[in-house]
Amino acid sequence: MAEVEHGQIDPEPPEGEAAPEEGEEEEKRPPIWQLFILPLGLVLLVTLMIFAFRIAGYTDKTPAQIVDDARMLTGREFDQAMDELASKIAAIRNNQEDADPDGQLSHKVLAYFDEAIDPRRKSRWALVLGVLKHKAAVPKLIKTVSDSKAEKQLVMFSVMALEQIGDKTAAPSLLPLLDHIEPGVRSKAVHALVKLGGEDYLGEAQRLLSDKQPQDVRCSAALALAMIKDPSGRDQIEFLLDRGQVEAMVGEDKALILRMWSDGSTTGLAEYYMYSAIFAVEHLKLKDEAIRTRLQALADSDSRRVIRQAAEKALRALDED
Repeated sequence: MAEVEHGQIDPEPPEGEAAPEEGEEEEKRPPIWQLFILPLGLVLLVTLMIFAFRIAGYTDKTPAQIVDDARMLTGREFDQAMDELASKIAAIRNNQEDADPDGQLSHKVLAYFDEAIDPRRKSRWALVLGVLKHKAAVPKLIKTVSDSKAEKQLVMFSVMALEQIGDKTAAPSLLPLLDHIEPGVRSKAVHALVKLGGEDYLGEAQRLLSDKQPQDVRCSAALALAMIKDPSGRDQIEFLLDRGQVEAMVGEDKALILRMWSDGSTTGLAEYYMYSAIFAVEHLKLKDEAIRTRLQALADSDSRRVIRQAAEKALRALDED
């Protein structure tokens, strides 16, 4: 959200305004600009207070209550509610508790997913279905990703939801997406396909290592293959161990917050790629000098502590093996 800076209002009259003649009583009325600025400032302040109150109010609400609230919200308030909802569900799961013991929450979210017309809102409901791991949503999510007219973000988020739910029967429906016109869809699809189908889709994932453009599709394929201990994407993994290269690859999306895992944790897109590449190095036991050199550079001087710590851990694991 853009920051709002509150500065001092210059009390001097606008330049060029005539001063009152001697002995003439100055009219006691505010400059015309104050008639607009002050009321607008008051409206902005009240709006921000209401927004802050609503955000703070989510901390004491159950997931079901947040769901009902979110259905009535729009814009950034809707996004805030959905983020809080996913985080709250994840926190419950991390405590080894059932976030939806009677299934009512999942059925309600699925109903709101169905009724949503705006692709952006529908996308956010899809992500929550993934966090809830609601298997009853799989047929409708498959229908969404199979719709050639579906909006890009909706397809991507539905693919992510299917991956989180983990129903292997969804894997075949992802195959056509490997040739989708949108690189983001291809990138998400190859990762989900290997996660759900494993070695059955080894050849299809390896094919995307040669994807013409852009780089992130090839990198996603490499990371997917690493999950099944296939080192075919070794060169792409090395590429991802360089922050400068990764940030150039993700471009304007480098500050994008990406929900990484079903536990609700989030990270920047660049950090997601780098962290995943470090894990792939450790998983694949890549010990060549070029890989070690890049890992050591990250451990020594990367700007983010989570990356430095992950690189240090990977180096120790490689030395101990």
